Amino acid sequence: GENTSKEFQTVWKGFNGFVENNERVIQEQEMIIENADIGIAWLRNRRYVRVNNKILSMFDLTSDKFVGQDSLFLYPDKNEYYALGEKAYPLLMQGKIFMSEQRLMRSNGSVFWCKLTGKSTGDGTNRDSIWLFEDITERKLAEDKLYDLANYDALTGLPNRGLFNVYLDEAILRSKRKGVKFALLFIDLDRFKHINDSWGHEAGDVVLKEVAKRVKNVVRESDTVARLGGDEFTL
Repeated sequence: GENTSKEFQTVWKGFNGFVENNERVIQEQEMIIENADIGIAWLRNRRYVRVNNKILSMFDLTSDKFVGQDSLFLYPDKNEYYALGEKAYPLLMQGKIFMSEQRLMRSNGSVFWCKLTGKSTGDGTNRDSIWLFEDITERKLAEDKLYDLANYDALTGLPNRGLFNVYLDEAILRSKRKGVKFALLFIDLDRFKHINDSWGHEAGDVVLKEVAKRVKNVVRESDTVARLGGDEFTL
């Protein structure tokens, strides 16, 4: 986007000055780069040549522990790292900006979500590139929470009617494709209204959670148990 392009315009001048050892340009950009709100890293052959203060604090590392490292060391899953490279560097070699959201690892081993934005030096190779790092963990957590609210029953933690319908459609398609049958069970609790009327809704909630737990305990991991609403469950 426009903001990303402005960030690259800012750091690009500093990068060129660094490569050319232009002391005047380096001094002009040093304050901006070192105090930027996002992490900035220069890579050469996928090794870190220089990083700013923000990226050091983001990963809780000192510069001597960062510079010179292969960029693989930030990734908890090396397969994700190689997959990123296969997607990113063909685009970088075309002079395009690459963006991705990746799981990265801090020095203490904790994993967080980071938005990565990369750009090549534009010389037709993937030798030199600049990468911007933005911690998006809070946003990811918020998205996960919204997804859960939209797709899972808040009381029992089971899939709700909407998500169950998705799973059911998938089961039907799988059944047709593979020529195998599956079972669909509807469960309705008798006399549940009596529990709510006699003992209150809190007691009713306890019953619903217990039913959900018991049904889940007697089916396979590959089966789906959902709460449609009220005292109605599907399996």
